[in-house]
Amino acid sequence: MANISAVELRKGNVIKYNGDLYKIADYQHTTPGKGAAVMQIKFRNLRTGSIAEHRFRSQEKVEFIELENRNLEYLYNQVDDYIFMDVQTYEQFTLTKDDLGDDVGFLKEGIKVQAQFHEGNAVGVTLPITIDFEITYTEPGAKGNTVSNTNKPATIETGREIPVPLFINTGDIIKVDTRTASYVERLTFKKK
Repeated sequence: MANISAVELRKGNVIKYNGDLYKIADYQHTTPGKGAAVMQIKFRNLRTGSIAEHRFRSQEKVEFIELENRNLEYLYNQVDDYIFMDVQTYEQFTLTKDDLGDDVGFLKEGIKVQAQFHEGNAVGVTLPITIDFEITYTEPGAKGNTVSNTNKPATIETGREIPVPLFINTGDIIKVDTRTASYVERLTFKKK
């Protein structure tokens, strides 16, 4: 644990604030017309899962928490519990839907994630930047629909819905950017 200036905070950092651990979801450095610069922080409470915002003065000190990173493999879920296994020790860990937030929509069996631990407890995971998914449902694309700036909703194999170009069909395999929940490219397509 170390105290750092609020201006040094970045997305993904974990801080201790009011006795709880928070993971930075977003930040913005602003300089109002009058007064000192501030850091507008949006963070998620790692204990309760609630999202909050706070404005820190740029030079205000915050307690930065060093986390231990481990490579885990996602195994399966039971209702709102998600089971992961350490790929080196085979030890299993459970994270809840609240612990994972929106990332649960990208968890598919067998993917490798980097998990953050604090005092031996898993507090969150970092997904791979891109993951390949099969489209389980989307409205059929019409022949000639190659416009890439128009999207339609599609459901991927985990049940999450994302926007995809009109030419994507059910059964296609696509690459998805997990940071933005957006389509990257079509890898294979279902033959008709």
